Amino acid sequence: MLSSLEDLLSVPRGTLLANCCGIITKIMDTPKKVSVVFMCASGEQFVATEFKATVFSPLGVQIGTAQKKQSLAVLQDFLCVGNVLKLVCVKAQRFNSKFDGKVFFGTPLDYEFIITKNSKVFKETCGVTKVDKFVRLEAGRFFALKCVLTAPFTLVDSMFAAVVGDLDAKRADLFMSGDCLSEKFGSLGKNDQLELKRCFIRFEDVALQIHVLSSDVVACNCKVVLDGCLTTPVKRKSDEMTLVSLKTQKK
Repeated sequence: MLSSLEDLLSVPRGTLLANCCGIITKIMDTPKKVSVVFMCASGEQFVATEFKATVFSPLGVQIGTAQKKQSLAVLQDFLCVGNVLKLVCVKAQRFNSKFDGKVFFGTPLDYEFIITKNSKVFKETCGVTKVDKFVRLEAGRFFALKCVLTAPFTLVDSMFAAVVGDLDAKRADLFMSGDCLSEKFGSLGKNDQLELKRCFIRFEDVALQIHVLSSDVVACNCKVVLDGCLTTPVKRKSDEMTLVSLKTQKK
């Protein structure tokens, strides 16, 4: 269902008939446009951008005032981290030579998808796989699992973030998006267990990131003590899972 990196690399730059499918990992909103960062099947990222159109308020026109706002025509109802979107009839446009989009967006591609008035967006559904260990997590899929907080949540870019571990003392960085985060999870602390009903992962260098919506998180109301030093499951290019000690990483 999700686009593969091979699919994305084969898209001819300049086509108006490109199709793609990915998991939303980040939404970058500006006054003039919205750029959405997606994850493909193998974990690499790609970008789709929609420029905002000027919309005049009917009431403002009637009373002779220039009330207007910038609005999205296509993506408006689909912007939520974790949504799986299929984009149809989008333009593949190379990044401007003065703008290093590959570095800025963290994508291996030299282009982004531009959403036009002819583009269509469809929200797709994906199954959820239940796992009991971090080492079984893979990019490009959704999982259900339990994890344990090693410290209270902290606010990072409007998300709640914390280091979590599994029962095998493996480490991950948990990022939670949603509303009323402090009210729902602000009182939780070290050794509190969480159940994640639907989450996806990313690899940032050798760090495992777990991303989840607050609506998909349940506090288990129990304490679990993790033994020993947490170690990080690392996804190698060979797709083999190895363990790197945090002590080794600090050296």
